[in-house]
Amino acid sequence: MDLGNTVKLNMTGKPIWSGLASLLTQLPLDIAAVTTAMSATGPGAAAQLAAADDALSITLGNLADGANKTANVTDADLAGTGFPQVKQRVQLTEPPPAPQNLRLRHGQMPGSVDGAVDPIPGGNIRSYEGQWALDANSGPWSDTLTFPNSRALRFTDLARGKDTWFRIRARNTIGAGPWSDPATIMVT
Repeated sequence: MDLGNTVKLNMTGKPIWSGLASLLTQLPLDIAAVTTAMSATGPGAAAQLAAADDALSITLGNLADGANKTANVTDADLAGTGFPQVKQRVQLTEPPPAPQNLRLRHGQMPGSVDGAVDPIPGGNIRSYEGQWALDANSGPWSDTLTFPNSRALRFTDLARGKDTWFRIRARNTIGAGPWSDPATIMVT
């Protein structure tokens, strides 16, 4: 409703938006319907509010679409409507950088290790992959394991009582990035 009031205030009476006059006339009616429905009580009050809110959302959506399609509209005109600005999509051209700050701790079960890395901002990360080895320099590294996010790294069925090395990499729509610096922990 706050968005509706802001848009009404910012768009009503401006010549650039004259082609949206019918929607700008409908907007205060939809706002009033939501206000009335918010104070309604009794059976059907929730349905009344939902219907009024849906109508307001449709009107605001149509106004936003109409504003974007208005002839000779400028970025300044659109910014002045009160609608949130749409973020431009950035097309990825390379894999993500190596994850940073790999942290390890003993898992809840014997022979397991849990880990986390700092999230990679803006990388459109699809998953994280991890490997482990008893020797970080000569390997061999384990088969690659896949994890859903940077905070849910779980390695299981590890040899207990051994210093074990771990490394993580991120994967986006382009592919897998480089491995993180390895970190070690003694598996318990």
